[in-house]
Amino acid sequence: MKNKNNILRCFAAIEIDEECRAALGEALGRLREFAGEQKWVAPDKMHLTLKFIGEVADERLPLISHGLRRACRETVPFTMHVEGLGAFPTDRRPKVLFAAVRERSGELERLAGKVETELAEGAAIKKDKRTFIPHITLCRMRRKNGCPGVATLAEKLDNTDFGDVNVDGLALMQSKLTRRGADYSVIERFGFQ
Repeated sequence: MKNKNNILRCFAAIEIDEECRAALGEALGRLREFAGEQKWVAPDKMHLTLKFIGEVADERLPLISHGLRRACRETVPFTMHVEGLGAFPTDRRPKVLFAAVRERSGELERLAGKVETELAEGAAIKKDKRTFIPHITLCRMRRKNGCPGVATLAEKLDNTDFGDVNVDGLALMQSKLTRRGADYSVIERFGFQ
């Protein structure tokens, strides 16, 4: 009898603190009034995705963990600032609405690059060809042209400064798709060394 592996849907992420989640949650409450019935992300599920890994057999998790641990080596803690709204693919016709993330030292971008390299070399995870744009997803549009543009939404908010997040590590997360949306859980956390 063959042994069936469990398949997990995984990604590497930076978790955000409660203060930032609360500020984003408050903004979401206001945005819902103007953007309608979209697929809003609950504040407790918000995070910054460094790398979407995809579906992998659980037997590959040690290789992925090893790669993420190596990516954290020589990474120093940093602070990222969450401010402003953005969208993919364009601000005028958003399919994904997000809170923008800025980090001045370059440490966040270096970390994202290390994660890509370590997972490609050590765990045979395909590198992403898209440019890394740090962001925290707020919602996904349910229908075409179902949401005003980003400038219009930003005007409806009293404040688009969602605060600073101190980052001292990353997490390997699992995403389980359900009828209510994705449920996230932490598989393992990795501190910077």
